Amino acid sequence: MHPFFENLVECMTEDLFLQEFSRKYHYEESQMTLLKEVSFAMQQNICDDNRTGKAGWENQTIQETHRCPVCITLGPGVDALQETYLTTGRLTEAYMVETLGSELLLKSYPQWNEQIAAQGRYRVKRYYFLGSEELYPIQALPALLEDLQVPVTCTSAYCMLPKKSVAFYAELAEVKEATRAQDSKAQATEAVEHFCEGICAGCNSTNCPNRMEKRHGSAWDTDMTDRPFTYGYQRIFGIR
Repeated sequence: MHPFFENLVECMTEDLFLQEFSRKYHYEESQMTLLKEVSFAMQQNICDDNRTGKAGWENQTIQETHRCPVCITLGPGVDALQETYLTTGRLTEAYMVETLGSELLLKSYPQWNEQIAAQGRYRVKRYYFLGSEELYPIQALPALLEDLQVPVTCTSAYCMLPKKSVAFYAELAEVKEATRAQDSKAQATEAVEHFCEGICAGCNSTNCPNRMEKRHGSAWDTDMTDRPFTYGYQRIFGIR
């Protein structure tokens, strides 16, 4: 298994990442010290699981269909940390683990896309999530995980363990020879426009907190404008 993306793990305790994260998930300045402590604890657990092959990503060899199964996981250490917070009544910290984990997985999609693109032959065209359509039933999840031989399982209700994991099928498209040769920057840009930049990239649903916008050059960032939490989350975790 390939380790979980090191650049994401490294940046998750940096001030810029945490400031943008806190705006998106409505954490106040007074919570930043605690948020950094939780993020550091998560970082250590992910690094430990990376070293033992329990965190990371894997995909199957690309077949003639140009579709391959993929699994990405933060590893069991993050789940264990969250469970420790829950059993000791530290609900705020437990929810921080939940939101930080979700954000890392969200940002892992374009990172995986870059891994495919770096091989030179393919680009990611789109994702297919199990249960989203008839060709990809949720019942196929156990077989997908077994075929990939990853340290991820699922329950009888198809919930993955470790919980901070994602699994999907990726449809790939071959890059044209002209694009690989990059005869000109304009031609190369035009040729790869239709490829996927990352999950939710360019989404028109402006109320979604996971919406991603093109901001700096070719990079896609999550939309960090304010989004209201639901009443339930505000009530449980005391977030305003």
